[in-house]
Parts: sequence; C-alpha cells; structure tokens
Amino acid sequence: MSEIVDADSESIQVKQDLASVSQTSKIPYPCLITVDKDMCVPRLPSYLLQKQSKDRPVKIMTFEDMADQNLSKYGLVGSPTAVEKMFAPPEVEKQVYFDGDAKEKTKQLFDVLVNKKVI
Repeated sequence: MSEIVDADSESIQVKQDLASVSQTSKIPYPCLITVDKDMCVPRLPSYLLQKQSKDRPVKIMTFEDMADQNLSKYGLVGSPTAVEKMFAPPEVEKQVYFDGDAKEKTKQLFDVLVNKKVI
C-alpha cells in the first residue's frame, strides 16, 4: 500500500502499487494492511520539544493496564490472519539478443522456446 485514499467507519480505500500497475482497493473492516517503507516518514521533533520531553517518563503499558482483560482479544489468539491466496509476481519481460550467424541464432531461439515450453 502506498496511500490511504479514504477511510470511514465501514471500510478503508487504499492505493496499491503492484509490480506493473497501480490499483485502488476498498477493503471492509476488520482488515490487515501492509505498507511500503516510504509510506510514513516520521518528522523529527523541534529542538524545544526535544528539550521539554527529555526527562519525561515513558509509560509502558502491559496486559494488566488494559480495560478488557479477555485474553482471546490480544496477541496471536485475538488477531489470527487467514491468507486467502498467495501468488508470485508476474515475470518481467526482458529482451534477449542472440549473437552469431543465422543458424546459431535459430538454434539459440529454439532452445529458449523449448525451455519456456512454448514448443
């Protein structure tokens, strides 16, 4: 995912940059979304904010701090992911140049077509 296009209480609409195309998808909640590494580049805090917060304690929350103490709603048990379909990205087309005379080029082309099971 490279961009959040729209979000409401029912679903989220995202832009996906796939191998050769861009696609916009509307996904109902609950859903799991993975993002490109460049999606969210954090801003560095200003010097004054760094200075003000350097001695501020960091609050660490544990399961005991949660209002809902139902273990089935946390961790792997609480959020299992079911993979519907996996596929390899499409093979990128590439150009192949053959060297030699006509007979050698014909043999090389024939070998490529046999290896790709075209003939």
